[in-house]
Amino acid sequence: MDGIAEDTGVVGQTETPLVPSLKNALILWACCFLFALAPTGLVYIAEHASYWPQGAISPEGAFALQFYLLLFWLYSILCFVVSVFVLPVIVVALFFRSNSRWLQCICFATLFFLAGSLVSALSPFIVRISFVRTFTPVAERGQAIIDAVEAFHRDRGAYPDCVEDFVPAYLKEMPKTGLAGYPEFNYRKGDDAIPYVVSVDTPRGALNWDEFIYWPTGDYDKQYWGGRIEPVGKWVYFHE
Repeated sequence: MDGIAEDTGVVGQTETPLVPSLKNALILWACCFLFALAPTGLVYIAEHASYWPQGAISPEGAFALQFYLLLFWLYSILCFVVSVFVLPVIVVALFFRSNSRWLQCICFATLFFLAGSLVSALSPFIVRISFVRTFTPVAERGQAIIDAVEAFHRDRGAYPDCVEDFVPAYLKEMPKTGLAGYPEFNYRKGDDAIPYVVSVDTPRGALNWDEFIYWPTGDYDKQYWGGRIEPVGKWVYFHE
């Protein structure tokens, strides 16, 4: 009898399948969403670092961040593409095993991953710099250069050939832009059409030659630049 009872007990035991709890499922979904959303924060930092107050980061560091911005963006696109392809596979699997709690959990995790990666992929179009607001103070600081050049012209009847012609005689020193990534103003003499140019080189990552420019004539020609210009007072920001 003891042997029969023992055998009956063994046969009666059934293994309880491991089912994810709601808490663990929520943690998994949150991790998937935040992991896919992480590039958005990186894109924001990379996009804005160059325009932080001067000294917050070196120009080289700001440029490096802008270069990596492209990598962050490509990573987010890859995450989006992978989740788009994986989600239908999981949905098909759920069709055959609709009672599988694990498949349901993974399906929702993929949906959260898809949502986060979509936001990250669109982040370069969401996280935008207001060039008018950012460069208006730069134009105000650059006005000292313009005043010195014009004073030189009134006194001597010609515009200076280089910075050394009017610094320090008309301007104690060249002002700084106040931007971490682009701290320096440039001056160069022009020609009869454009007597001189005051500018700030503002490259944004690799293979980009954006520039913040002042022409005394104010005759900015969009066709000449071959890009898009954005007025900032009497200056323009040239989007290459």
